[in-house]
Amino acid sequence: MICPDNGNEVLARAKQGDPEAFAELYVQYRHLVYRRCLQMLHDEPAAEDLTQEVFLKVWAHIGQFDGRSQFSTWLYRIATNAVLAYLRKTAPAFVYLDDDTAQFEIPNPSDTYRHVQLSEVLEKVRPQDEEVLGMWLDGRKIQDIAKSTGTNLSNVKSKIHRAKGALREALA
Repeated sequence: MICPDNGNEVLARAKQGDPEAFAELYVQYRHLVYRRCLQMLHDEPAAEDLTQEVFLKVWAHIGQFDGRSQFSTWLYRIATNAVLAYLRKTAPAFVYLDDDTAQFEIPNPSDTYRHVQLSEVLEKVRPQDEEVLGMWLDGRKIQDIAKSTGTNLSNVKSKIHRAKGALREALA
């Protein structure tokens, strides 16, 4: 089922290439993208950089948003994919010990691995449930999630239950 842009005139104008409308979308959704990036990376500067990259990708591809899901869900998926790509590119670096005076910190490879592993498990969650699960994992109350996503309370509870089941199954 294709969801309309929920009467979102700003989104419709941005899809037509209006930069002012896109700036409004940026202001409205930048915190959602930043929180997702920070949640996965635990690195504020990298999360800020990736937030900018995500919105550059969105600007380039906003015409491809087909309305099958809410815009925020589509945006959340782009942010998740951007972080996963970043994590793949930034594998722990090797340090050559030719110089006795070199000072370095050995990265803990299990930290990066845990982030990638959790992200891969989260990909098992249906895209339409992922936004709700992300908000719930961020500590938001079910009533707030229902209000911000425009869904009723029982639907939010069911999405969280379904997403938790998918996570349990993926981790088993």
